[in-house]
Amino acid sequence: MYIIGENIHIISEKVKTALAEKDARFFQELAVKQVEAGAQALDINLGPRKKDWEEVFPWIVETIEAVVDVPLSFDSTNLQGIEAGIKKVTKAQPITRHKLTASGKRTRSGVGRVTPKYSPHAAIARNAARRRALPPSAVSSISSADCV
Repeated sequence: MYIIGENIHIISEKVKTALAEKDARFFQELAVKQVEAGAQALDINLGPRKKDWEEVFPWIVETIEAVVDVPLSFDSTNLQGIEAGIKKVTKAQPITRHKLTASGKRTRSGVGRVTPKYSPHAAIARNAARRRALPPSAVSSISSADCV
């Protein structure tokens, strides 16, 4: 089973406050706690961030990667923000719930790895499974991931 920590979510008042204050220590402690509890990836849901995405998405990636080595999952409707975050990833290959096409359009495709634009060997998990590129057990593990 693939476990994704989902405690970095903009609906949390603590996350909202920490983000507004750029409280790196808050996010680092939260990331470490989730990984220590068994998370194999961390979901980052910062909301759409229409005004400050250029700064916030890269900052959160750098902040979290300073203390953990697990993949980061980007969950946002802001494709530019996701792209800015992905560009800052230096450790484990990130996960996105959207496939970003070459034209910049988004298609929702369940949990998948980053598009070939950022990793030429990446595949969207569900689509790859349909083509038998991934074993069914891998896809069910990803699709039925538990939250920490």
